[in-house]
Amino acid sequence: MEGPYAIICIVLALAGATKIVSPLPTAQALRGSGLPSTRGLVRALGAAELALAVVGLTTGFVIAAVGVGIMYVGFAGFIVLALSKDSGISCGCFGASSAEPTWGHVVLNIAAAGTALASAIVGPQALSDTLTDQPFYGLPFVGLALMGAAIMIALFTVLPEALTHK
Repeated sequence: MEGPYAIICIVLALAGATKIVSPLPTAQALRGSGLPSTRGLVRALGAAELALAVVGLTTGFVIAAVGVGIMYVGFAGFIVLALSKDSGISCGCFGASSAEPTWGHVVLNIAAAGTALASAIVGPQALSDTLTDQPFYGLPFVGLALMGAAIMIALFTVLPEALTHK
């Protein structure tokens, strides 16, 4: 479970960091869905995502894995709400790189939530422990986790745009 869990934590951390740096797209997405949407609120959400992802990735705390799962369930719920409003604006997940919400976003978020909750059940492992168990000082693990995160972000951002611009 360590690899998939690391991937979703990295994605959550990057999503949080983009909300801190560039809160406007997420604020617009929240406003378009009828939710509170100040830049300060978005930055606070981003900080919470980033902190939870770092704790989830670097510790073996079950509560952090549960928190990561809850975040992804919340994202799925937000996307369902955004789809029901049909506002036509981006999901706000990754700042300016975000795509319009799709049911694919819902599926990816539910899959990520399931991964986090499965990790919580199995018992997450601290990143330092995971890397200790890996060959070559954990470099292949880190590289694959980063590639997996890049693919997941592309599934959230690039794929929906590609499918709508045939």
